[in-house]
Amino acid sequence: MKSLVSMRAAAILACAAGHALAGPVNDGTLAGDEGCYGNILWFQNQPTGFGDNRPENVPPSGDALTAFSGIELRIPLAALGNATGLGDIKLAGWVTSGDHTFMSNQVIGGLPNLDNLGATPDFSQISGDQFITITAATGGSPPIIDGFIDGVYGANQDNWAQNNWTGFGDAQHGNIDGGSGSEIDAVYAWTDGVDLYLLITGNLEANANGLNLFFDVVAGGQQVLASNNPVFDNPIDPNRTDVLNVQAGTTFDAGFEADATIFIAGMDVDPDDQIEDFRLAAHYATLPTGGGGNDFFLGEGTYASSGTLSGADAGAPDVALTIDNSNIDGVTGFPPIEIPSRDFAVGSEIDGLYGFIDPNENRAYILVTGNLETNFNKLVLFFDVDGPSNGQNTIRTDNVDIDFGALGNMASDGVDPGLTFDADFAADYFFNVGSGNSGPDIFSNSAVLRTNGAAFIGTAIVDYGSFSGGLKADNDPLDYNGPRLDGQDGTATSLFSEYPPRASHDALIDAINGGDPTNPIPPAGDLVFMSLDNSNIAGVTDTDASDAPNVITGVEIAIDLDELGWDGVSDVKVAGFIANSSHTFMSNQVIGGLPAGDNLGNTRAVDFSQIDGTQYVVLPIGACDVGCPADLDGDGDADADDFFTYLDFFASGDPAADIDGDGDADADDFFAYLDLFAQGC
Repeated sequence: MKSLVSMRAAAILACAAGHALAGPVNDGTLAGDEGCYGNILWFQNQPTGFGDNRPENVPPSGDALTAFSGIELRIPLAALGNATGLGDIKLAGWVTSGDHTFMSNQVIGGLPNLDNLGATPDFSQISGDQFITITAATGGSPPIIDGFIDGVYGANQDNWAQNNWTGFGDAQHGNIDGGSGSEIDAVYAWTDGVDLYLLITGNLEANANGLNLFFDVVAGGQQVLASNNPVFDNPIDPNRTDVLNVQAGTTFDAGFEADATIFIAGMDVDPDDQIEDFRLAAHYATLPTGGGGNDFFLGEGTYASSGTLSGADAGAPDVALTIDNSNIDGVTGFPPIEIPSRDFAVGSEIDGLYGFIDPNENRAYILVTGNLETNFNKLVLFFDVDGPSNGQNTIRTDNVDIDFGALGNMASDGVDPGLTFDADFAADYFFNVGSGNSGPDIFSNSAVLRTNGAAFIGTAIVDYGSFSGGLKADNDPLDYNGPRLDGQDGTATSLFSEYPPRASHDALIDAINGGDPTNPIPPAGDLVFMSLDNSNIAGVTDTDASDAPNVITGVEIAIDLDELGWDGVSDVKVAGFIANSSHTFMSNQVIGGLPAGDNLGNTRAVDFSQIDGTQYVVLPIGACDVGCPADLDGDGDADADDFFTYLDFFASGDPAADIDGDGDADADDFFAYLDLFAQGC
């Protein structure tokens, strides 16, 4: 009885609170909102090709030994104190932020399921050894320096493999350059007695994140990093300065005293997706016990090269270095989780779509049931709101920048024509959702899609790429309510906002007309809401789609119709799919369904007009039907039983009696129920 009353109380709240709360509750579930959404509009016909969210599919933290590419070096043993590489070298290391002030949880030797470490940790106070002993393999020909494992390396060094998930992003792009994450999976070594070859499998994101390697070979050195070590900048980004001494105070395990260090970093120095623009570089320094050692720039090179570095300082050790960032295996990007979970998922699927347009509330309401894997896979939605003659039937190349080039990644590259919709669908609005990291974090990005591309006044762009999100616990639901809103000083080539994109554009136009485009006034809030409930473990599997109609949780969105740009008469159509984090690869989870089950692949090569069926759904005009909110026992009328049931809950202070949702059951709630009861059913 109590659960029924609680459900009915939610309906009372919606009815009693009036206009502002007359739509579905934005919580990512159909439960309690059946009277609003009505029947399902479409359900999935294809098993998922992007992972099935079930408890048995949860990896503990991945498998580090499945990673075979990463950072490869050749180091003269003389630079390490004339070591032999046969058991007399200890190696510690970690991944840090580009300025080296923040340490990840990717540490050689591993951590006991810890999150990122932050600044200057004390490893002597963390269980286990955060270093390994190198006993390099010998014999045969030297490994080929290319960033990929050779059989001559043999087994992973010191029998160590990463036991910790990565808190610096789990790379999933599969390219040898770039990188959407950083991880250290294992260490492999080989020596010919002159040089030490090291392969550190994993990834190093091309955003100037640093790989810090420390060697303990001879007596002495630093167990606690000193503050008077050599001063040098991040080797790939000189804006990040004195990157060794900012780590002063970092303490190694007892038994480890660093004698020398190598810093490695990579970055895309000219973001146009050309591999030759992905540069990597390294720096070497000695670490005497009292500080004040020597340092050398080791040079700069390219990804997946033969390891040749150029521009080294005179007298620098002859180190070879390259990176192959193509690893998508190894450790995962989140700690071991329990499924089902409202926040985390290990697979992505679209099971069905509910929705309607409510002109009275001036809102579009959509619930896309299913799951969104916590690896920043994206649910990508497009809205056609004013007929197929306006908007973009094929995604243009001149849209705004948002979500690291999301729209551009779906547009033509000169070879593939660009994502194309059904012939009678022209997208006017873009909206996506992604979730990842260990928080987890949740983000949404959106943009207006105009028939002729992004709007300009003269040469100044006046359209926005909009985004909202952060830690999911603080953004549930996510609301696009600022505070960022870029101004336009006449030189900005991209504008970004944490308010919805059309409202942001309108605010900028008002500011231009008012004479101060650098300070637009933020638009009114509460135009967009979005919530994600990942708790579904049913629905489609990787082999069967028959249970799709029964899923009731997923991504729920409410968008102001003026923000969408609805013309008031045209059908509101929704198209969408699940893609990878960069939007470059499309799954088989497509709204409207597909005639076959394979993932569609390269997004900019997909043409829905050439695929059987209709890959969109039309939202009907409707409104919430809350039934009879005073009927607490659900028998179809409001009678004495309902009245005395409410009195009982009111007298006991039960939360079900709190109609206005202010946290207590008071006179306002009592009289609100009386009004509803008097209205009858």
